[in-house]
Amino acid sequence: MYRYKIYVLKQRPGGSERMQGSETTTWYPDVARAAFWAAYHDSRFQSREFLLLLTSNHKQIAAYRFTSQPGERDYVAPDKELNL
Repeated sequence: MYRYKIYVLKQRPGGSERMQGSETTTWYPDVARAAFWAAYHDSRFQSREFLLLLTSNHKQIAAYRFTSQPGERDYVAPDKELNL
């Protein structure tokens, strides 16, 4: 069974901090997908300093840097299917 974590990091010089209220932990893939897309569209995080992460058992599944563009390392298309 897989444990999924979804959370947003605010990156700054010297480190990063997990944004309070942005974390979801679940055993259910559908809940993980819903949490990822909810954070993806959350207006509080729409600047480059924020990074959205989806992990499964401590392995990165998806990373999205807000305001990134296609071709950039941490880009996830809004219609991408998350295979969990």
